[in-house]
Amino acid sequence: MKDVNGAYQIWTRHLSNKAAKTRSDYVKNFQLFLSWCRKTPDELRQLKFKEETEKEPWLRTEVENLVREYIGYLKQKGKAGATIHAKLSAIRSFFKAQNLPLHLNRDDQPQISNLKAKGTPPKKDVRAIVECAENLRDRALILFLKDTGLRASDVSTLLWKDLKNVGEGFQGFKIETVKKVVVARGFIGSETIETLERYKQQRLKGSQYVKPETDIENHPLFAPLPESGYFKGGRQQLTANAIGHAVHNAVVIAGFDGKYSGHSLRKFWEQTMRADREAYLKQLNGRKLSAEERAYYWRTEEQLLELYKENFDNLRVLGSMIKHSEIDAIVEQRVKERLAEREPEIRKITAENIALKKRVDRLAEDMANMLGPGAIVTIKDAKNPENPDEFLIKFYPPKKD
Repeated sequence: MKDVNGAYQIWTRHLSNKAAKTRSDYVKNFQLFLSWCRKTPDELRQLKFKEETEKEPWLRTEVENLVREYIGYLKQKGKAGATIHAKLSAIRSFFKAQNLPLHLNRDDQPQISNLKAKGTPPKKDVRAIVECAENLRDRALILFLKDTGLRASDVSTLLWKDLKNVGEGFQGFKIETVKKVVVARGFIGSETIETLERYKQQRLKGSQYVKPETDIENHPLFAPLPESGYFKGGRQQLTANAIGHAVHNAVVIAGFDGKYSGHSLRKFWEQTMRADREAYLKQLNGRKLSAEERAYYWRTEEQLLELYKENFDNLRVLGSMIKHSEIDAIVEQRVKERLAEREPEIRKITAENIALKKRVDRLAEDMANMLGPGAIVTIKDAKNPENPDEFLIKFYPPKKD
């Protein structure tokens, strides 16, 4: 019979109201802590419980110090503050589930650096990213992200039937978000609707390699490309990671590599939208409302649509719709511009490679001369990529008659 009062079982029941991804991350991070400290969940609980019964306060620090040592170990390994914070959250959650919360100080918390955080693109940069999408699906996807401010994980779950006509050239949807498990009631405007419709017709039409989709209303809004091998008749949803890669590819072609990411489109939405209360915007893009906000600032779909319409001119990035036939020329031009900007760097790398090849050729010639007529010298790049100046040299002396 399973021990329902076991420390691990109590904790997993405590996690039952969290999103599946959060539960999975917590379990994985807690398992890493268990491996490091070489204790079972029950042993950790018993150690903490024993400490709580000690009269002397200095005898009630063993578990907290163990966690501090683990944080120190992670820092020594070069883990980022956000990574350490995620692992610490899992450990805290375990002890909280046992009604034995950890007592850590403020300075025990890892510092979270924002040095790698991506920026918020202005409207002209969003347009450039849209123009540099590699295909019709990605263009529709980028437009959808900037129109809704949704996370990639939420866009991944949308079906065609979730989109409803709400009049005046707008469509609306209502979904439960993956991360916060709250309702998002968002909208999209004309430029996204038109591009989505062309993408839908493309999937309905099929090609000589892909059959036309049937029952598309019950299929994911965004699906893998047929050539990826994961299309599965349009029934397979595009994952959050794949959405991130699609946006990243357009960002790179637009010349913004390292500057923006898929999440930057959510930032663009949040910094572009204006409302009297932040609670109204939270209802549109699926952020969690406080109890007070839910009680006093809840809005109907009609009220949210009016708010969205007031902001849409600021969200719109295309002065006129781009013809699909023009996309290859636009992308090609953007790539040429990026290459032109990097030409001095490319020339320098090419010159260094030519000089290196000459040195290698001279070395091979000298070694062959030393070994005598008929000798063969093979020089290959080293297997160690961190030291490109090392080479693997093989000598084949002349064959004896």
